[in-house]
Amino acid sequence: MTSTLHIPRGGHGEVELQFTIPFISRHNIRGHIEGQTPLHINTAVHGESSDCGDPNKNLCDITVHAYKRNESYKYDTDAWKAKHKFKVYNRDNGDFTLIDKHLTLRFETRTTSVGGSKIFEGLTLSDVQVFCH
Repeated sequence: MTSTLHIPRGGHGEVELQFTIPFISRHNIRGHIEGQTPLHINTAVHGESSDCGDPNKNLCDITVHAYKRNESYKYDTDAWKAKHKFKVYNRDNGDFTLIDKHLTLRFETRTTSVGGSKIFEGLTLSDVQVFCH
């Protein structure tokens, strides 16, 4: 995981997350429809509510999908080691002096209900230090 991020005022940066073991979710098959529960990784500013607060929740989550049954051969390759990227924006327009130029982002997994790998449930990942200049 990216541990430090430097963002210019009004700019953006990217946090990268890479698993060391694959995320696997049990296959649920109803009729001819196959479904799986993805892993949701929530982000928040450390010390504040872990609830996003943004009306567009997709801007605050990373969603990781397991491979479907017909793709399970990919677990035998390094394909599952793909990097998951999350954009971080600094909405500051530079019209005022920044007093606190540092914040800490926290990434946490939610429940892996309905057959997701329990080893991924309720984890707090390494914090990311963000510096704005």
